Amino acid sequence: MNFRPKLSMLSHGDVERIIDGAFEVLATAGVKIIHEEALRVLSDHGAAVDFSSRIATLPRDLIEKCLKTVPAALEFYDYDGHKTIRAAGDSVNFVLDSAPVFVLDSETREIRGAKTRDMVEIIKLVENLDHVACMTACVVPEDVPISLGDVIRFHQTLLYSSKPIFGGAFSIDGLLVEIELLSILAGGKAPMEKKPRVLMAANPSAPLMWTHTSAGNLVDCAKHNIPLMIIPIPLSGGTTPVTLAGTMVEHTAECLSGIAISQCIRSGAPIIYGGGATALDMVEGINAEGAIETKMMAVANNAQIGKYFNLPTAANCGRNDAEMFDAQAATESGFGMLLGALAGINLIRGVGMLDHGGAVSMEKMIFDNEVCGMIHRLIDGITITDETLAVDVIKETNFDASGILGSDHTFDWFQKELLVPSREIIGRTSYTKYAEEGRRQMFERARDKKHEILEGYRAPAIDAHTLDEMQRILTEYAARKGEEIPEFIFSTEAF
Repeated sequence: MNFRPKLSMLSHGDVERIIDGAFEVLATAGVKIIHEEALRVLSDHGAAVDFSSRIATLPRDLIEKCLKTVPAALEFYDYDGHKTIRAAGDSVNFVLDSAPVFVLDSETREIRGAKTRDMVEIIKLVENLDHVACMTACVVPEDVPISLGDVIRFHQTLLYSSKPIFGGAFSIDGLLVEIELLSILAGGKAPMEKKPRVLMAANPSAPLMWTHTSAGNLVDCAKHNIPLMIIPIPLSGGTTPVTLAGTMVEHTAECLSGIAISQCIRSGAPIIYGGGATALDMVEGINAEGAIETKMMAVANNAQIGKYFNLPTAANCGRNDAEMFDAQAATESGFGMLLGALAGINLIRGVGMLDHGGAVSMEKMIFDNEVCGMIHRLIDGITITDETLAVDVIKETNFDASGILGSDHTFDWFQKELLVPSREIIGRTSYTKYAEEGRRQMFERARDKKHEILEGYRAPAIDAHTLDEMQRILTEYAARKGEEIPEFIFSTEAF
């Protein structure tokens, strides 16, 4: 096995001090949970619960007991039943981010509200990006009823993608409908659990609170054995202490509180230790997703602390603060994803993101895919064997390099050793050739590549009966909400 480069931000002692601080916070101040069942189950397992204030204080021994039952490794499968993601140890997988409401228009290069067409094109595009392992609907389209937005996004992702899916719901009812859709597509609850394809999300609200919806989704995912990513979003100096260490104490406490709820509901419920602790820009008063401190906390929080607990990990490493797909966007996303990978974060989110996590660009997704490929190559390391050392090859050259290019050794090894990026995206030509070919900038090249990928897209082969059942579930849910599903949602020819 090759040596793997590894990055840390904290010493072992620092990690334990942060964790001790989180245990103290939960045992004294506690956590506010606006969900009766979650409070009740914690109380049944030894937490001190004030049902009037909805605050639960969690003793350390309860949390440590819960930590022992969380699976240390998770695997995810595609539509055809092939294992494509392993979240454990230092494995690295790149993931689309979730829930921006704006998109960078490919033609006008203006940020605008996202439509369903944009969402479907993103899904089709990422279906064909080799280095992005996990799919999400990514945007929240403005042309569907807001009360149905979560289930429509999930339905469209199932319809157009065969990859594992990072999902989520904006309501408790919505999550249950999404689980029903997934079960129908998987052929039942048993095969859905045997080869999990979907992980869901739940976000505690800083400081130290679980809303009714977030707690409800956490509870229901545990009941249905659906893997769930806990995603605290503490804001240093805004919702948590301005010090990075203080923010990490609170982030840890919020993750641990979610783990306690899930394991008290169902011992062994699969959890991913996620989150996105973020620096607050004190000049603009905005979340600085691209700030170096944000990236530092991802390494310390999500990698080191999550791994201390022996849990699968995730972080929002690829986000940035750029308003456009430009050098700032590429730099902040690129080094964030690289740092996350060097730290061994299992699921790295943020591919394609812009504008503090509020917008997305399909052109940037294509560029980021190339960066993800380079990062994978880096963490694969350097192979040291008798054959790769090539001592005999060097001796045989006899001070003449003319035979190396055409040698058997070169033909045997160049594709294994040298990553070849997409020539349309990553330029390696000369300036003269670049000028002769029209001086096409990155955005233009990526836009052309996007059109090429979309033209070659092929949808998963879902049988008509399953499609009809999924449509029935969605239509009945909409009727209960007093809404209607737009017709174009059920037509794979609409986009």
